[in-house]
Amino acid sequence: MFSIPGHRSHPSFCKKVIKGQTEVDCLINNTAVQRPLYINDFDLGSGDQDIDINIRGPMAFDDPILGAIQGERCGYSYQHFELAGLAKDVKGKKIKIVEITPLTVATNLHRNPDDITKDKNPDSLKLGEYMDFVKQGFEEDKETVGAGPNFEIVERWSTEFAGDHQKAASG
Repeated sequence: MFSIPGHRSHPSFCKKVIKGQTEVDCLINNTAVQRPLYINDFDLGSGDQDIDINIRGPMAFDDPILGAIQGERCGYSYQHFELAGLAKDVKGKKIKIVEITPLTVATNLHRNPDDITKDKNPDSLKLGEYMDFVKQGFEEDKETVGAGPNFEIVERWSTEFAGDHQKAASG
């Protein structure tokens, strides 16, 4: 587990990881910085930083890693968004995209760790609880794993809308 600031440094970092760690067969890309947007005093620079972290970063990071593990290796990748296009790009390769949709996970990586404790947010998951949902989803070979309260939402979405989504993505 690591965090690398600056999406421009991701490709060279990824090459070092793949070269030095040939057993890498899994990419877990857990991006999603959620900061409050103060629309009346919005700072475009802050918006650019969120775009770098949540969109440019994952794209710059995923491409070299997925390129290296798609040969004989098998990989799982996930992030909270931007998955439909990625899933279409790797279709037919030995890569499976799994989207994990946690509501809130209590970690120190959150912008305000005190804000996501069970006392302040009863829907917040402890890291162990979150990982139990992830493990169950992987074991059941799911494409979308709902964690915590999102479990029921994902199940409902799969039943009601997944077919429409697949049809739109394949067209």
